Amino acid sequence: MLQDTRANEATLAFQDRLPRLPVPNLHQTATKYLESLKPLLTPEEWQHSAAQMADFIKPGGQGETLQQLLKSYATTQQNWLDTWWRRTVYLESRAPLMINSNCGMVRTADPNQPPWVPRPQDPSSATMADPFTPFQIHMVTRALTELLNTMELIEKQEYPVQRAGPNRPLCMDQYYRIFGLTRIPEHGCDRLHSEPPLELGHVMVLIKGQLYNVPILADTPERTRLTESEIEDQLWKVVEDVKQREHLGPSVAILTSENRDVWAEARKHLCELSPRNVKSFEVINKTIISVSLDDYACGPTPDARLAYSFMGRGGKNRWFDKTLQVTADTRGTVSYNFEHSPCDAVAPGLVVENGYKSYAPPAPSSERTAHPYQSIQRIDFDTDKTVQDWITQATARALAAVDERNTCVFEFSGYGDDFVKQRARVSPNSYLQMVFQLAYYRLHGRCVSTYEPCSTMSYRLGRTETNRLLTPEVKEFVEAYVRLEEGGPNAPKGQQVYRLMCKAAEVCRRNTSAGSQGQGCDRHLFGLRMAYHTLYHETDGRMGAKPPLHPIFSDRAYEVSSRWTMCTANMPILSVSTGTAFGAVDPEGGYGVSYIRFPSKFRISLDGKKLGGAKVSAFQEVIRQTLVDMARLCMLQGPLVKSSL
Repeated sequence: MLQDTRANEATLAFQDRLPRLPVPNLHQTATKYLESLKPLLTPEEWQHSAAQMADFIKPGGQGETLQQLLKSYATTQQNWLDTWWRRTVYLESRAPLMINSNCGMVRTADPNQPPWVPRPQDPSSATMADPFTPFQIHMVTRALTELLNTMELIEKQEYPVQRAGPNRPLCMDQYYRIFGLTRIPEHGCDRLHSEPPLELGHVMVLIKGQLYNVPILADTPERTRLTESEIEDQLWKVVEDVKQREHLGPSVAILTSENRDVWAEARKHLCELSPRNVKSFEVINKTIISVSLDDYACGPTPDARLAYSFMGRGGKNRWFDKTLQVTADTRGTVSYNFEHSPCDAVAPGLVVENGYKSYAPPAPSSERTAHPYQSIQRIDFDTDKTVQDWITQATARALAAVDERNTCVFEFSGYGDDFVKQRARVSPNSYLQMVFQLAYYRLHGRCVSTYEPCSTMSYRLGRTETNRLLTPEVKEFVEAYVRLEEGGPNAPKGQQVYRLMCKAAEVCRRNTSAGSQGQGCDRHLFGLRMAYHTLYHETDGRMGAKPPLHPIFSDRAYEVSSRWTMCTANMPILSVSTGTAFGAVDPEGGYGVSYIRFPSKFRISLDGKKLGGAKVSAFQEVIRQTLVDMARLCMLQGPLVKSSL
């Protein structure tokens, strides 16, 4: 993605001119889907699925009926996928947001960050009594300032239009779903509550599980934003207030880490319990973002910092329902947490990146104003034994969920994109995907369904399409490489394996490109299924009685091929982040693989469930070795060339 800073170009200048997401050709989708099944099924299983698909798409079949309904629906929508996808995939999901949906990002450490010191075990020590530090408050204030600067650019339509090329502006709608947005738990399906960010003037601060409403605008008709020093003062007032409290209130925030129906029930009970609770939720909904001040240092290792970014220490000091959270530990380690339903991680990630890169320290003369500003306010809740029991259960479940994760991040500095372009002569992103496929096979002895998102933001309200990374070509390359390693009279030559790698990488690149143009198969199949459930009953009866949904959608192949044992994502955040993370989708041996590509290195993050069969530490080492071995394979194939990739 490219940022275009053309002068006087409004952020939403191209929105009305962006094309609508196309509805792919039915037969094209069937072909792509069946091709993706080949590496996963036996020949007999594949023939069964092919016969079912032929029945689905036959003239007059259910596929044609649903395609007709979907195409008609698409003419009435800005984006036929948008509402269905957000509701079905995100808002109807009952899984806890922590780990399962929200993702995290660690900010690059400041060079002045103090060293990590183990926390004393003596409860009477000074460090235990007053853990919050000036550097912590300074760093979170700067991070908050950066975000507020960028928010103002967005709301004033001065944020640069993102582009995928000189003449390919992208949809900027997701940038208006970050600030002032809160996910509200409700039985069966959550909802999103939005407030105009520039009219709010407050952020929510969490500290020791307590909530505060913190003004960041001057109490004047102009409502000037407070300076950084004044915001620091406000945060110190929060620290002093929580230290002076004789008894801390119950940590209602931990309930945001719960199953969504459990949290919906608890929230409903809280609202019925007291008018003050209703008011507290209203105050939370009218804050721009959430800021968490933690009373501990998250740990000295990159792995500990990454886990901290999207799990904290069990969620007690997080409000996972806010689209954007910024957190800081006592050492000033800053991280960000993104709620996934209103936008994909790239949009808030680029907002963070933009603020980080464009930040300028305030001039000394601007550090104080004569304007008055309101003081902080506690956000308290009235509770009863029922709520206390919910909090106790939520705390135990959140701690157990954190404990069962294995998360790591590592840098491979042997080479990066430049080497891949010049030596491997394939797309660097496709090359890394070949590395992940080979590494997984080396560790687990099989190929598995793998997900990669393709951005469809060149379309109005576009989000993502799926690139089904395991293709027949990928499987052929992986198995050939393993036979090359094993040796023997029938082992392929290195040059043959290299050509297979190039072929597989090119198929991966083409599929990514097709997906970005709305020509994948997964979103289309999803749309056909949604057309059956939501549009079929709206017909005028000429299509006859509504039959059962076609068995192609309940076929074992459909479930197996979309299980996503490996879920991968490339994050184009180069300056601000030392790691990004999201939870593995498949709890039984699955991996969440997030990576950032640089010209001369790769930064890769992994997540998996300890008892689910994932071997995160071993996978890390196998990926490292595979990067070395793949480079060796490429270097043996000829001289260095200049690449146009």
